[in-house]
Amino acid sequence: VSAFPLVLAPPNPLTCRAKVFLRDAATSLSGHFSFASAPFLSNIERVCHATIESQSQGQLQAVLRAYGSGAFNASLPSISDVDGVVEILAKTLCDGSKADQPVSRLSSSAFLQNIGLRLKSIHPRAKMRMRVAGAAGVALHFLTIKLEKGAPSVDLIVSLKKANGEPAGISGAAANDSIDDCRLVLDGIHAQTSSLQLPLDVVEVFEGALRLCKLWAFRRQIYGAPLGFLG
Repeated sequence: VSAFPLVLAPPNPLTCRAKVFLRDAATSLSGHFSFASAPFLSNIERVCHATIESQSQGQLQAVLRAYGSGAFNASLPSISDVDGVVEILAKTLCDGSKADQPVSRLSSSAFLQNIGLRLKSIHPRAKMRMRVAGAAGVALHFLTIKLEKGAPSVDLIVSLKKANGEPAGISGAAANDSIDDCRLVLDGIHAQTSSLQLPLDVVEVFEGALRLCKLWAFRRQIYGAPLGFLG
């Protein structure tokens, strides 16, 4: 049985006054979104881990990692969903070696379907949707999850990892790139500004600018995949 804490709703960024949003560049709104989403994501990650353990006889594990706006602390209530990559990798055995379980035999789509079935059995009112998207000939399977009314919408993709930590297959590499791209952006900001000794946190400034761009674009109806998700 899963239970979720009651969290007071924050000001809606779509209707709140500009000075409320600009008071801290919506840092508090983003923090509220992350806090309210955490129990749902923890529940989903536990189900992912239990599912892959069952499928692999305990040799594989699943780790849920955020990418997109969540990785940049730019998520906003009423606007953002949660983007996550489920990394499936071999467990480390007692002797320090990796379990020899070929992840290449696993099907990302079948795994996501099993996740959906397990979550549905726990949360009968949950809504699930499978879809396929991608570019340059790489197809990625997405599972969209909304556990209950008021819960964030969660989009999951799968990255299968070999025993050496490298992604298995082009779809696994594409999913892994989603995480790496976010890390490279933040690493680049640190590298370009670490020697400047600025009297402020440049990453926080960057994240605040993303939130402002997101709200600006959303209010003008130019926010979405076709237009590149400004912010």
